[in-house]
Amino acid sequence: MSRIDYWRGRLDDEMSRLAAECEVPEVSIAVLVDDQVIEATAGVVNLQTGVEVTAATRVPDPVDHQGVDSHPGPATRR
Repeated sequence: MSRIDYWRGRLDDEMSRLAAECEVPEVSIAVLVDDQVIEATAGVVNLQTGVEVTAATRVPDPVDHQGVDSHPGPATRR
């Protein structure tokens, strides 16, 4: 198994657990492994519709991927 496959599987496995543990509707992460960006997401985009988060539907990151962004996304604001 390549390092990329290992991390892709591990991130996919952990996202649902993290969303539940942190009590947030959506989690997403991107990591750089061997010069490739690996993204993983879990949860819902909208609590009312229940539309699941995917890389295409996740809340856009307001930073330009040069730092850690720990702000709550719009789905968690009240």
